[in-house]
Amino acid sequence: LTSIAGEGDQPVESRQKVLANALEAVLVRPELLDTADADALREEMSPEFQALLEAARDQWRATQRLDGAVLLEFCPTEKARAWVSARLVAGGDQEQAQQERWASQLTDALTRLQRMQKMVASRALKLQGARAGTQGDPTQELARLQQKLEIERTLVRSKTGRSGQS
Repeated sequence: LTSIAGEGDQPVESRQKVLANALEAVLVRPELLDTADADALREEMSPEFQALLEAARDQWRATQRLDGAVLLEFCPTEKARAWVSARLVAGGDQEQAQQERWASQLTDALTRLQRMQKMVASRALKLQGARAGTQGDPTQELARLQQKLEIERTLVRSKTGRSGQS
């Protein structure tokens, strides 16, 4: 599923794996397609997979089922078709605990994507600060480094479960 990720400079493989986990959750448990998390997931996907998610959501809203043959038409490659097909077959009657696991998998994937985006922003701010410093602009250098530090603080707080200011 090399085309699953949208544009961005995140590490491609880990971003793709996280997106694949989230997509798997909504395909196996299609009632998740009608959630805010699924909408957030769609924004993270490549255009091809955005179309797949939109079609799946529309089908689910209209009929409370997914038409795999139609959805497979949205897959950009044969490998993607095989991957999606396997997830569509995996759905069906599941125990409550298994259903909750899919919802959790979607939420966790979105949280990991947000962390990745913050890490990329932090790296970009570090580079911008260094560039400003080498260009003799200490005010911009300090501003970028302070922004970087704030992002890193939010990452640490989110990892430790603290949400308040230090």
